[in-house]
Amino acid sequence: MINFLAWHNTLFLVSIFVGVMIAIGAATGGLDLDGDADMGDGGTGDAGGDGARHGILGFLDLGQIPFTVLVMVASIVFGVVGIACSLASASILGLDTGWLGWLWVGIAFVVMIFLTTRIARLIIKHIPASETHVVSKADLVGLRATMFTSRYADVNQGGTVHRLACACETDDLEPGMNVEVLDYDPETKVYTVRPVLGT
Repeated sequence: MINFLAWHNTLFLVSIFVGVMIAIGAATGGLDLDGDADMGDGGTGDAGGDGARHGILGFLDLGQIPFTVLVMVASIVFGVVGIACSLASASILGLDTGWLGWLWVGIAFVVMIFLTTRIARLIIKHIPASETHVVSKADLVGLRATMFTSRYADVNQGGTVHRLACACETDDLEPGMNVEVLDYDPETKVYTVRPVLGT
């Protein structure tokens, strides 16, 4: 019989709980997947010195998937696979303790790495575009934004706030400054903005 109090099963159950709570929060509007998307796509990274992180994201194909969705899917997959291994062990071998816990954690981790992005992409495809990050980056061009720091600006699009990595060729940007989004560079993932005078 499976021992739900074993350390590894507790870990799996907590992982499932976290994933389910994130899913509930997203479904009820308590979590903003749009904002996470821009962060996952480079919005909150260092535009000039974050190449290593973007390289890792690109290798794992994570760059276009919101961080919230990734955590949700990874947590549920890890927990479900781990519990399934424990159940199979208890049914077939009649035990679920000791070194087996480490084996199930290892298997669950490998399966999580393999399946997370695939499942996340399927989920994103079935979320209405008006409620998710699946909008063209060009849609934000032409909108007004407010500088959050000297390098990042917040754009309010239909009640959803997107945080953008941005740069200006002619002026210094300061927190609180109102700017207009002029262009987006898909290579650097940086928006070109200019100050809006008289606002």
